Amino acid sequence: MDCCDALKNHEDKDFLILKKYLESDGYFFDEHKGVYLGTCLMEKCNDEIEKALRKLGYDGGPLQTTARYHPDPGAVYSIFDSERLDETQVGKRIDGWIATKI
Repeated sequence: MDCCDALKNHEDKDFLILKKYLESDGYFFDEHKGVYLGTCLMEKCNDEIEKALRKLGYDGGPLQTTARYHPDPGAVYSIFDSERLDETQVGKRIDGWIATKI
């Protein structure tokens, strides 16, 4: 079974939450606000995630994925609107989020 098949386990309401964060903040993390996508989906399924979001009306820029590794909690992934943010900006947001968790 391909890990992208796991997207079928997520309901539209999950993607609507992620769409809201993309539209307001330009990004979301793999464990953002109660919607857990996980490493496999974030690493390998960006196109499928983008299709699901666009189906629900997301009309922002192309989505890209980046990650930062920290000893605790480990890898943190983010999908972001590449017309609003770049990898450096998203990396700083990840670092800030990690600082609140450790």
